[in-house]
Amino acid sequence: MSAAPPLPQLHRHSLSHVLVIGGSQAEREAIAAAFHRESALRTGPFVVVRCSRQASTLCRALEWWLSRSPRRSGSNPLWTAERGTLLLDCVDALSRDAQRLLLAFVAWIRVPGDSAGAPWAGRLVTGFQHDPDALVEDGRFLDELYDALDKIRVDLSATRQGGAA
Repeated sequence: MSAAPPLPQLHRHSLSHVLVIGGSQAEREAIAAAFHRESALRTGPFVVVRCSRQASTLCRALEWWLSRSPRRSGSNPLWTAERGTLLLDCVDALSRDAQRLLLAFVAWIRVPGDSAGAPWAGRLVTGFQHDPDALVEDGRFLDELYDALDKIRVDLSATRQGGAA
């Protein structure tokens, strides 16, 4: 009996959001890069935003995008990542206001091939340093945003404890 293909290969034809929980910054980025390499958008850019350090840049980009007249700018990671993969690492470090902006963006964008939503062609990968279930339960992360982001899940904390991802 052959082993099952790795998760990025299983989802190579999907551009659903990917949620990566736990692990180190390098591990979360490696998972996001693996999904990027296996996707139809692999020839596009791979952009990383460290939300713990670049929250203001992300918020400006989200505000521009949501204004329905976003400015094309090299400093706007949403434009830069279009037709590629955008990793928002340490998304759990975002303020509630920033989470609301991200929720509005996620609700507004569409997955390529979907007829609803706005035409942002890319894959969104979000990295959580901490357990998102506990953050939601404590009221530190928006339940609606967590639900919108939790489509394909990779739990690195489970693999460290000996469980399956």
